[in-house]
Amino acid sequence: MLASIAAAAFLLIAPVQDPEPGQVLGSISTEGTGERLAYAVVEVVGLRHPLRAVTDSSGTFVLRGIPPGRRLLRASRFDHSPTEVEVIVPVGGVVSLDLFLVQRPVDLPALTAVGKAESALADTVSAPVAELGRMVGKALESTPGLAELIGGGPIGGPPGQEPVDPTDALFVRGSPADLKLVLLDGAPVYTPFHTAGLIPSFEPDLLRSADLYLGGAPPKYDGGLSYVLGLETRAGRRSGINASGSFDWLSSRTTIEGPVAGPLSFLASGRAVHVGATEWLTGLSFPYGYADALGRLDLDLDGRGRLALTTFWNHEAVRLDGMQTGDRDAEWGNNAVSLRYTSSASGERIDLTAALSSYRSILPLTGPQALFAEGGIRQLRLAADMAHITAGLRVHYGISHEQIHVDYHARPDGEHRGGSAVLFEGRAAGQVTGGYVDADWKPARTLRIRGGVRADAFSTDGVLRFAPRASATWLLSERAALTLAAGRYRQFIRSIDPPVAAADPAGATYVHTSPLSLAGASHLVLALDQDLGEGIRLGIEGFYKAFDGVPAAQPYGGGESLGGATGLDAMRGGDDVEARASGVDLWLHRSAGTVTGWLGYSLAWIWTVDQGTTAGAGNFAGRQLLTAGVSGPLDRYAAFDLRVAYGAGLPYAALPSTAPDLRWERIAYSADAQPALLSGVTSETMNVPVLARTPDDPYIRLDLEISSEWKGRLRGREVRLFPYFRVLNALNRRDALFYELERRDTGELRPLAALPLLPVLGFRWEF
Repeated sequence: MLASIAAAAFLLIAPVQDPEPGQVLGSISTEGTGERLAYAVVEVVGLRHPLRAVTDSSGTFVLRGIPPGRRLLRASRFDHSPTEVEVIVPVGGVVSLDLFLVQRPVDLPALTAVGKAESALADTVSAPVAELGRMVGKALESTPGLAELIGGGPIGGPPGQEPVDPTDALFVRGSPADLKLVLLDGAPVYTPFHTAGLIPSFEPDLLRSADLYLGGAPPKYDGGLSYVLGLETRAGRRSGINASGSFDWLSSRTTIEGPVAGPLSFLASGRAVHVGATEWLTGLSFPYGYADALGRLDLDLDGRGRLALTTFWNHEAVRLDGMQTGDRDAEWGNNAVSLRYTSSASGERIDLTAALSSYRSILPLTGPQALFAEGGIRQLRLAADMAHITAGLRVHYGISHEQIHVDYHARPDGEHRGGSAVLFEGRAAGQVTGGYVDADWKPARTLRIRGGVRADAFSTDGVLRFAPRASATWLLSERAALTLAAGRYRQFIRSIDPPVAAADPAGATYVHTSPLSLAGASHLVLALDQDLGEGIRLGIEGFYKAFDGVPAAQPYGGGESLGGATGLDAMRGGDDVEARASGVDLWLHRSAGTVTGWLGYSLAWIWTVDQGTTAGAGNFAGRQLLTAGVSGPLDRYAAFDLRVAYGAGLPYAALPSTAPDLRWERIAYSADAQPALLSGVTSETMNVPVLARTPDDPYIRLDLEISSEWKGRLRGREVRLFPYFRVLNALNRRDALFYELERRDTGELRPLAALPLLPVLGFRWEF
């Protein structure tokens, strides 16, 4: 009975049921170019209720719930002509459809904008962390800056020079900072980054932008044979007093910003690593120390421009626990200040910069007489940069002047930090004045050409030297661009050879004074920059660089060198030889969405060219470096941040770690030393051993942080707290910056001041 009723009900209901709807899926592209179109609208025409879909960033769409039968579909986008097509939608079926739209110009009504110059100069927004991921690798590749000032250089590749005795050397991971140019708000600095990896290399919230040029930098930059990195801090926000910071048993950080009075705003930030607290909590001998501080004042000149004053200080130290140096550490750090005036109105822009910076490094030396080797660089930089912007053409031009003073000296233990007793001393100085002009032109919608020339007069000879630079960018699509750039670069080599001789027991001081040497490089770069959608960008950059005038690394033993020098010349670095470098850099970052991050990979080869032989090339070295980071939510209440670094074949700088032996060093080396005086000194008489191999273990780091967020209110203001747990070097691998050769062993290198597995518990705050 029940079955009969159910069957009858089914027969009555079935005829009035709607048939199962179908769907249409496909893509929309530009006719002729095939470029996929995002945000195009696809709709079914003639239905009682609107039915439409919008293409995503890849130009694809899915239109569901379409009544079966013959249907008319229309596709449109504001900058393309619409098109219609008729399709037959089967019951419960799927139709695949690819549509093409014809591009058309869009006529817009006249627009008049009224505003103040302040809006064009506002720079209070921080750069996305993912976009700064490329800088992490460059910070890892840079040494603490000791190499240039105390006579070291990279092993396994140019440019640089080796210590006299490899058993009396420290090996520092990284390549010399001497061939790069780093400007922090226009002030030249050596190592503004924290190098040990305990805290971020730099505080990303303080940076407005970071422009990295692996090659092909515009004529504005006067130097940077290897690469140019321009760091720009942001101004303090004027919406009210804002503060943020963090604290854990390893480090602390604080930032405060806000208005001062009227048009004046400020930004102040500081970071420090707590060595004592960490040793007490972990029971480990902690080898690193670091602190930095940055301050910025901005004065809005009521539409006439902006005046910005930036100060920066940092100090880093490493305890060389494998050396008999007492409680002395290797130390280095920067002091920098810059004053800048910026104005922009009616297509004209002017930037005036006055910057003063200094860098000091101290390295304890063991041996018959405990010494401290200390080096420093002082730089004054004045620059005026102007720009004229018209329809389709931008012209940049400017002038600059820079003075550089380099010094190196050694003092007895206890007499460093300004003590009067100096055993030997080296000095060098130079200045350069130059100007440039640079034009940026778009002859077609898909082509951009930039070219210019820089002319500099160096104090070494006063000859005016020209450095042409040019680039061309093709817009392959609305989301991809290909750039070819080439240029010539020159700069002073800021390192000086330490004197060969030390003071005799009578206490005389030997001084070596010389001008800075001039080096050059030619760059050729091919780069692809592509927007993949969803906030993802991909970049591939290949480069070839030819260096000249840089000292080359010298192999020891037998007195032979790449430059054909022997004896003392080999010890001093020999003749300058030509060097070459080539490689490729790949980077991928996502700065939008719930999950952000970056991936960077660098592969490079470095070799020298011996001009004295027909062989052509020698002293070949290669390296690769992989860095990655990803951040995102774990659930509603927690988030994660994961960072990975892997490097193989990274160069090492060799620094002298032993004080000179006074038994034989009674010769004074000076700029006008007579050859006959030095003719009896050779590598054989000094018993120089063969240089040992450098550390070949790959560098690998994996750091993980898990945090949560708590919100509350304090005196009417929102307060956000982020408790976190971090595991540094989560692979429990003891990586080090410094290595030393075992004297009683088979020439193996052992790490000094290594970083073990380190758990960290702390919290961040914002209000």
